Amino acid sequence: MALLLEWLEEAFKYADTDAESGRGDRRSRNPMISLFYGQHKTEGVRDGLPYTQTETFGQFPLAVVPGQDLHQALEASVAAGPDAAASDAAAPGPHQWFTVLPPVLLLELSRFHFDQALGRTEKIHDRLTFPMEMYMDRYLEINKNIVTVKRAEIAQLRQTRHQLQRRLDQYLSFGASAPRLPLSRLLRHALQYARGSVSEPLLDVQDVEMETATSSSVTSMLVDSPSSSPRPARRAASQPSMPSTCSPAVADAVPTRLAASEQDGPRSSESALGPTHTSAEEMAVVQRCLERWTQEVDREVRELKRQIREIDAKIDTMFDEPGLRQVPYRLHSVLVHEGQAVSGHYWAYVFHPQRKIWLKFNDNTVTAATWDDLCLESVGGHHNTSAYCLVYIDVNRHELMDDRTQVDKESGMVDAEDEAQRLPLPLQQYVDEHNRAFQTELETWNSEPQPSDDNTQSMDSADAFGGGSSGDQAMPDPAERTQWEELSARHAAVSLPATLELLKATVADAPGSSARHWICEALGKAQAQARERCGAMDADPNCDYRMDSMPVYLVRNGARDVPDVRWLLLEHFTHPTVRVVPALRDLYQAASLELARLVEQRSEEERLRFRSWHVHYSEFRWVAWSTVLGLGHLAKGRYTESLLYLMQACTKNDKLIAEQADGRTDLGLDPDQLANFRRQAVRGLNKHTVEMFLSGNPAEATQLTQEGTVPALVDLAKSEREQDRVAAEDVRNKWCNLLEQTLDDGRQHALQTIITQLIEPVAERERPMVPIKVQGTEQLAQRYREALSRLKQDG
Repeated sequence: MALLLEWLEEAFKYADTDAESGRGDRRSRNPMISLFYGQHKTEGVRDGLPYTQTETFGQFPLAVVPGQDLHQALEASVAAGPDAAASDAAAPGPHQWFTVLPPVLLLELSRFHFDQALGRTEKIHDRLTFPMEMYMDRYLEINKNIVTVKRAEIAQLRQTRHQLQRRLDQYLSFGASAPRLPLSRLLRHALQYARGSVSEPLLDVQDVEMETATSSSVTSMLVDSPSSSPRPARRAASQPSMPSTCSPAVADAVPTRLAASEQDGPRSSESALGPTHTSAEEMAVVQRCLERWTQEVDREVRELKRQIREIDAKIDTMFDEPGLRQVPYRLHSVLVHEGQAVSGHYWAYVFHPQRKIWLKFNDNTVTAATWDDLCLESVGGHHNTSAYCLVYIDVNRHELMDDRTQVDKESGMVDAEDEAQRLPLPLQQYVDEHNRAFQTELETWNSEPQPSDDNTQSMDSADAFGGGSSGDQAMPDPAERTQWEELSARHAAVSLPATLELLKATVADAPGSSARHWICEALGKAQAQARERCGAMDADPNCDYRMDSMPVYLVRNGARDVPDVRWLLLEHFTHPTVRVVPALRDLYQAASLELARLVEQRSEEERLRFRSWHVHYSEFRWVAWSTVLGLGHLAKGRYTESLLYLMQACTKNDKLIAEQADGRTDLGLDPDQLANFRRQAVRGLNKHTVEMFLSGNPAEATQLTQEGTVPALVDLAKSEREQDRVAAEDVRNKWCNLLEQTLDDGRQHALQTIITQLIEPVAERERPMVPIKVQGTEQLAQRYREALSRLKQDG
């Protein structure tokens, strides 16, 4: 990037004599300097004397530090060092302030460093998040006074937060040696031992609070002096009663412990572990103390987390005031590198201001992308891909962010006349000449005889609607829903081969009939075929014809007698490819008129309902493709990739099914089957990770656990299925069993980290959806059936 800027600057450079002779400012005359270069002032103290130094910059370097976002990286770069902004914002050390910001701001992310131990350059894969739009006011010299005060406040808040976090870590990682566990969990273990119910599952914090809600009434005498505890007069010698503060579990456990302690013989090996030779009063006091301490720890942990959240919120909103939101910059492009320090691949994301979408420029391929796609490949920590340069543009410079160009809504193309007016006159004439030549060629082609019916019938349906050898076709995430008209055309293309075959057969069976007769016959055959395939799905669950036919999807979901099926079939009959076939042109024209008449007669409510069918079907196919890709990776033992696809399929499928009021699941795939696939991927990934850990690679095992297993456990914790809870417990037990083995310090520390993450899994952020690539025009139902068969063969 720096070399490219130098070349461009050299190409636009004016003679120095022009600037020296006063015939113009070189900065304003050189577009490279005026667009890409700014100035910053460095202030500090050197040898006891203050100094000020002004420099010009093109790319502003930023260090990538784990756990930071873009603003934190900027704060660290303009302050005296990585920790200066967090330690003492008012210190006399060197601070940088922007005096002139360029219209196009280039932020260079330093993702490479030289490893002295290895003697080579290594790439930094740490995550660094960045916003779509940010305000640069806090870094300008004109706001120096107010920003300095706010940075001092932030430094104080961070110091307080650090103290609170240290206190919280003591509760969450208690103990003097590995493995360290949460203190509340240790207390609950001790409480279970005191109750003699170690084999029972641990109580949640809420359960303990409910059982001990009246524990505040316990007297200090009962706690501090068990030997002098008063005994109610009605207490029987053989079955002592419990104080009112004891939970039912405690009341049931104490007599059992007393009976065991009163026996002189050895305890049975099948009995639960618990204290022996302990009186009822001592047992009750110990249990109440453990319950009270557990509550105190839980309350303290909740309070510490609440205070930390409040401090984080104050820090995040410290600069959110009108006076510091006057210089907005919007993200325009992101340059991405995949690989390591010595090799890799580059591509770029560029925002299209007229179409309001992101475009991915990868070699000679340009495809539309979503913000989630961009973040997945740019923030770092995913498949060795990360951004190394961010390009932000000054929003106030309207000539750079001009979104006033007219764009055709259907084609997404810029209006030709509007764009031509922006061209120089010679170039306009050149474009006009080529347009006239192209128009003449079109007229000549239209006057020639049309291809025969036989040739048209042999047309590959993939080529007819843009598939085939044109490469991978990106399937959009339903969260980025397009206009329903585009969904209608896409869903008609899904079953286009079957539609063409049906229409051709209908015309051939009744030659010479009217087009209206053909339409009625084709509608009847199509509806009968959809009902027949719905019956076939009941006989063979692995054959899901919904994936390749939206009419089957509608009939399966109870639209058998609703005119929506007729509406949908008419949309299929009016696909542009039908018009290409000479034998079907009359049918196409009649179907178009019938469709227009039908739409005109429907109410707005009926139109909205029909459009919702297209949205549901788009989401259904997205879930199906995600499941197929996940099963493919699962069969090959690629558990990390499989889990990503299956987790998002389960999440989207559950949301889709939730919209069905009658309790049926035909809007999506079988949720229990999807959950089973997800459990297989979780168990497979965990087994692979444990083997990797034992083979001597604890660092990679820790990373796989954090990126794959922990998010999966978060999803399993939200599930109401007993099998999901059992699977989550199996994952934890496999790691806890390693505690019995003799491990070195490095693996002992890694094991402690992994177990802590698995015991209390927390999702750091909302997972972006993994982009889905639909390869060619291969039938989705067939791929789904083959994936299930292959998975069954592999056991």
